[in-house]
Amino acid sequence: MASNKDFLRTNVGFSDTRINYLSGTGVPGDTVVTNESPKGSRYTDITTGLEYRKISQGTGSDKWEQNPTKEDVDSLISGVSWREPVVVVDLVSTTIAEAISSMETDGGLDGVTLEDGDRILLTQLSAETNNVYIVGIDGASFTLTEDPENVVSVGDTVYVEDGAEASSRYSYNGAQWIPTDRQSRDELNYIRTFLGKDAKGSETPTYNTNNHVANGDSLELGIGKIDTALGAKVTTGAVRTKGAITDASVGTNILALDTAIGADMPSTNLVDNSKSLSQNLSAVDAYVGSKVSDGEYIRNANTVGQNLSALDNALNDQITHYGTDNVTSKQVIGNFSVASTTSAKWMVEITSASDVSRKKIIEYNVFHNGNTITAATDVSSVVVSEMSVGAAFSGLTVQFEIQGTDAAEQTIDLSVTASAAVNVKAVRIKV
Repeated sequence: MASNKDFLRTNVGFSDTRINYLSGTGVPGDTVVTNESPKGSRYTDITTGLEYRKISQGTGSDKWEQNPTKEDVDSLISGVSWREPVVVVDLVSTTIAEAISSMETDGGLDGVTLEDGDRILLTQLSAETNNVYIVGIDGASFTLTEDPENVVSVGDTVYVEDGAEASSRYSYNGAQWIPTDRQSRDELNYIRTFLGKDAKGSETPTYNTNNHVANGDSLELGIGKIDTALGAKVTTGAVRTKGAITDASVGTNILALDTAIGADMPSTNLVDNSKSLSQNLSAVDAYVGSKVSDGEYIRNANTVGQNLSALDNALNDQITHYGTDNVTSKQVIGNFSVASTTSAKWMVEITSASDVSRKKIIEYNVFHNGNTITAATDVSSVVVSEMSVGAAFSGLTVQFEIQGTDAAEQTIDLSVTASAAVNVKAVRIKV
């Protein structure tokens, strides 16, 4: 039997179930195989020997990235000559004598105390060489000697350790020393200013106010405290129409409130436009007085929103509006639970669906003999007043009936029947 000495032979490539290893001629991205290969797959151009890696899913050569070669790296770093770092960079002095005078007056440069042997970079000398200089100190006297080890040349690059230019890099372009990372350093300074940091390094925050957030609290902790103080999202009551506030963002709600509140109001009994919000709130607080006594619905332990919701729900339970149009056959219009009250007042308005000039308004007092424990067995209704305009209604019947047998679930239902279609509105007031 003939033997094959090849360990593995493929025409296009192979897969390890996660990525593909491919080869071909030219840049990848123009064949079905390269286009359908998953991200992370490898490709070798057998003509040039260049290698590629797929960086994103999809079709086209832009989904592949060429791996850098040694020539690429050499080209990238060519022309850069790193020199020993300097302590500070002097961007002001135009002569060496001026730089020495500044050091002797301040004991250093750019707010940094210098020591004998420190290296500094002078960039603004007009007649002398802009280069790295070594500091000499003898008592209160300073000297500057140009670095004897390095004659300044194109591509020289130094790292600045301290002062206003700390953490930056300066490179010599043949005419002057220029910062080569100005954009990233400006961005860092912007971020520092945005965060409120006074200087580089570790610093605990100091806030302008401390109503909820304490000095030293991290941004994460501070935002959490403010979030707790703001409380949960706004909810709307059972009956009250929702106003300006919704479950939207704080900014959206503030704009909605601003629109709802309107323009400045003239100075009046309590609120004065010349005063701050806190001062006006204090004036209103003093006028409103002390806390309310706990009542059936209002509790001192509740927030204003909770108490308003309690009142809203109570009003909804106490006074309820009903309405049904085009009633002919017997239809329940509204009700109240036996357990909630023993009596109620009803105002019932009946209007002809075909002739709105025909109306009847009837006021009823309705009561039953049940309670929260005992089921009702009898219900009575009394017409307190009755008014009508237009022709009489044919076959009109208004009834109050007990529904259910258990006291906790029983209701007293208002129902209406009419020969011709009528529109019914009713208001129920618990007594």
